[in-house]
Amino acid sequence: MPVSASSDKAIYAELKSLEPISVIATRGDRLVSDVPHSVSVIDSNEIDRRNAKDIKELFTEDLDTEVRSQGARFGISSGVGRTGQESINIRGLEGNRVLMMVDGIRMPHSFDYSSASVGRGDYVELEGIGQIEVLKGPSSTQYGSDGLAAAVNFKTVTADQLLKEREKSAVIKAGHRSVNESSSGSVRLAQKGLDWSALLISSLTSGAQTTNQGVIDVPDANRTKPNPESNHQRYLLAKMEKQLSGYQNIVLTLEDVSKYRKTNLYSARTSTIFDHQANDQLKRQRISIDMTTKKSIFGFEDESSIKLWLQRARVNQLSIEDRLVDRSRDNNLSDNSVGINANWVNYQDGKISRKWTYGFDVQQSRITQAVNRSGDYNDVVKYFPDTHRNLTGLYTQLELDGRAYSLIPAIRFDRYQFKSSQTGYALPVVNLSDSAISPSISGIWKWRPLAKPYISWSKGFRAPTQDQVNNGFSNLRHGYTSVGNQNLKSEKANGLEVGIKGVFAQSRYTMAAYSNQYKDFIEQQIVGGTARPNDPLIYQYINRSKAKIQGLDVRLETLLNPYWTLTSGWVYSRGRTTSSDGQKQAIDTIQPMRASFGLSYQRNTLKVATQWLHTWAKRSGDVGTVTDTQTRLQVPQFVAPSYSIVNLKAQWQAKKDLNISFGINNLFDKKYWRWSDVRGLEAASSVADAYTAPGRNISLALRYDL
Repeated sequence: MPVSASSDKAIYAELKSLEPISVIATRGDRLVSDVPHSVSVIDSNEIDRRNAKDIKELFTEDLDTEVRSQGARFGISSGVGRTGQESINIRGLEGNRVLMMVDGIRMPHSFDYSSASVGRGDYVELEGIGQIEVLKGPSSTQYGSDGLAAAVNFKTVTADQLLKEREKSAVIKAGHRSVNESSSGSVRLAQKGLDWSALLISSLTSGAQTTNQGVIDVPDANRTKPNPESNHQRYLLAKMEKQLSGYQNIVLTLEDVSKYRKTNLYSARTSTIFDHQANDQLKRQRISIDMTTKKSIFGFEDESSIKLWLQRARVNQLSIEDRLVDRSRDNNLSDNSVGINANWVNYQDGKISRKWTYGFDVQQSRITQAVNRSGDYNDVVKYFPDTHRNLTGLYTQLELDGRAYSLIPAIRFDRYQFKSSQTGYALPVVNLSDSAISPSISGIWKWRPLAKPYISWSKGFRAPTQDQVNNGFSNLRHGYTSVGNQNLKSEKANGLEVGIKGVFAQSRYTMAAYSNQYKDFIEQQIVGGTARPNDPLIYQYINRSKAKIQGLDVRLETLLNPYWTLTSGWVYSRGRTTSSDGQKQAIDTIQPMRASFGLSYQRNTLKVATQWLHTWAKRSGDVGTVTDTQTRLQVPQFVAPSYSIVNLKAQWQAKKDLNISFGINNLFDKKYWRWSDVRGLEAASSVADAYTAPGRNISLALRYDL
């Protein structure tokens, strides 16, 4: 029996009241159901419920989002490799192809070069995050370079989120996680006056190595248990907001992320390496000023905003080897940036309301890398030259909202420039500059609450990184060398998404089909050499002719009654790259097909949620080959078998001022491998268990409001 229009409206109103608001897609507040893109929002309540130790664990419940943290960076078996939480994988692409931001400020690039490997995920500390927004598909129209596949914005906690209509708030949190035997504690303070508010968050965390399900506990390359590890991290977030007038306010933000890790590399010991230690440090600090004006100042705008920021990031990776001839190597990488974003908005009401947004953003970064070493190392001191990276973007967007439809055309112009220094670098350097235009248009037909069809077309690009353009490294002992490519072009994306959103019978759903085509896809390839003495293999980043990724995404949420909610989803994608000579190759970064089923119960002071997650094995035709480390021949990859895991989370408001969160991950202690972590492992590997995901583990968190 069909649902009446009046009942449609009632159901729609009930579900809409629970719907999050997204900013990332249009640079302005917009209900997710009215956004003509695939957008997901994780709010503060959901972040608290998941009680994750890092972004990898946080995104475990998201079907099309995965965080890679391969364990092979330290010999073989480290619970988390030296790169840390490498990158966010969305719809088959990852690394610097997915733009990561905190409060709209770009995170430093990931870096993977010989012994120096730096991810992007560890620059984010979840203790200070109040909302996460994910825009899926090419996002360069909104944010410029790196928005090739998607954009993720981590928004820090605000004073209003803590105060909740109160004038003062003081919260103490403590937690423990068995997955790495970590203990954490934090203090959150907030206060507001007549025209001001302030916030302070401080946290400390200490733990050990992340567990896996390997059982071989030997001090050599046959080890499958994680290497012993100790880690510590500190976090500080401070905000001051001042209402300058009835229509203008300013926010000052200070943020400090510091992480330390010491690893005893049992898996790297040999007959000539008696001991191997690694000490790693990662820091990110930023100061930013945001000013928002809800009134015209210059006469041509209705409201405006400006953001200024300074950000410093540094990574130090020290390796110490006890051998016949002791040696040490300290890799240092820094990325310091300064930037500005100015944004103006004009409104016009009528039967068709108009919102015109336009502005610019500029970022200048100085990126340096150097190696301090002792002993018989024969590698270079600098893997790439010191580089100044300049990004400049101009954008405009028009939102047309009628009763029956919304149409959003937009366009952006970007220019990027690399200026490299010859100082301390042995090879010739080149400078690089180019520009890109990224248009988009999207629309949604508000036919009925039952069905809102939408379509979105957008273009994106990613500029080459400094280490891809200028680099030079030789390891003749192991028969390979790496060279830069001064002729690299930026990667380009052309994305199309068609979908439908709606509500029916107290259910909310989305269905989307997408096709993303890429041109000048950048990949590292062997371009010469035979791996014989005096003829090493030559690795180089090159532009492949094209790549294509297609997929389907289906989600459903149903309110069974006032207490029970059912969620389910299914995602699938596949893709190929094509070289200039027509050879096709599977894109290994694409995740396998996945499905989930969740059931939650909430009544009074208790909330319990369980999720079943199933991941299929990759098909043989969707997995490429890898290069054998000994023979340098192409051999099959290890294909992770299909698996199902169940997670359980619960929250109990024991008292008015005491909240207890409890979670069990991998409830039935399933042995499994995440494709993102095991990718690149040879099928014949004898240490595959070193790459297994953690078994059953628990988390406990207490929150006390003073």
